[in-house]
Amino acid sequence: MVSMVDSFTETTNTGYGSRIKSAVVGGLVGVVCIPVSFILLWMNEENSARSHAGLSELSRLAVTVPTDRVDAANEGRPVHLTGKAVTEEVLKDELFQVSATALRLITSVRMFQWHESETTETKTTAGGGEKTVTTYEYEKAWSSYPVDSSLFSYPEGHENPPMPYESAELLTKEAMVGAFRLNEDLVSQIGGAVPLELTAENRAALPEAMREGFKDSDSGYYQGENPSIPEVGDLQVSFSVVPPNLVSFIAKQKGNTFEAFVARNGRAFSPLRMGGLSVEEVIAAERGELKILTWTMRLVGLVLMVIGFAMIFRPLAVVSSFLPFLGDIVGAGTLVMAILISLGLSLTTIAVAWVFYRPLLGMPLLVLAVMFLIAAIKKMGKAKKLRIAAA
Repeated sequence: MVSMVDSFTETTNTGYGSRIKSAVVGGLVGVVCIPVSFILLWMNEENSARSHAGLSELSRLAVTVPTDRVDAANEGRPVHLTGKAVTEEVLKDELFQVSATALRLITSVRMFQWHESETTETKTTAGGGEKTVTTYEYEKAWSSYPVDSSLFSYPEGHENPPMPYESAELLTKEAMVGAFRLNEDLVSQIGGAVPLELTAENRAALPEAMREGFKDSDSGYYQGENPSIPEVGDLQVSFSVVPPNLVSFIAKQKGNTFEAFVARNGRAFSPLRMGGLSVEEVIAAERGELKILTWTMRLVGLVLMVIGFAMIFRPLAVVSSFLPFLGDIVGAGTLVMAILISLGLSLTTIAVAWVFYRPLLGMPLLVLAVMFLIAAIKKMGKAKKLRIAAA
């Protein structure tokens, strides 16, 4: 099915004076962005260093124990277990009256709704003005969350009704691995969800008030006239379960159950992975996820800093834009400066944090940071000569 797209275009012309005023205000916002990026980068490195130290402590202290008996001698110690997580508890979604014996029962609700997207194209005009063309596009698509159409730039004709039901998840409280009972934190980490094929009993149990509006579908239920031609407000409701699975995890033993292990530096851990894994493999998987998070936050901090410096330098490009080609040149140059300075300062922040938390790795990074700062200073010198020549 091809979804039709509604499109609306707005054109805005901004004068030279207004652009300078906006650029100055933006520069003040940029001044705020930079210290925020420093704080974010430092806290990210602190979290990474402390988490890695905590994982090293967990790896060193964890002992592998059998699952068929609870040894009181391991009380309060981090233990590693590998076994099949099972349960006899029947989980029931009270709203749709769907039940299944499973570790987790997941109810997924999606509604066909309008979505707004926005694209902007800006061009500098003669005399330093600016022409901005903004295009708003509206397209229908399935979504698992409500989209507030009152916030659309063109809400008329694109109204979304309220979402009558929400997705939900139930966790068993009776998951067992041998003689041990898993706590909620461990159960929530167990993956491997598979679609739940509704039985005749499941469908017969659907509340009578819903039977008229809902149709049976392969994935569960459908509310609407025609699943092949959905309309705004149509609903899809499907169900999935997490069946018994082989898991490996490390957590602190507490009686016949578990709680998170808290390292000396305050970091808490109870990592669980699918399959039969050793202590080292579970820790390695946890470090892998931590690495992805750390690099993601580094990138966020860097981008925030680039935005900050770009906003601070923007008045230079705007002032120069009385000649469009000159404004483009200065704008490109200031963006390069913003990137180089941000790389240098970001690496410096990370390096100083590493000197504080990881001394052996911090010094080489400081050298690299200084190189980026020197490159930025040289670039600023060239840009200054360009402005003098243009004057």
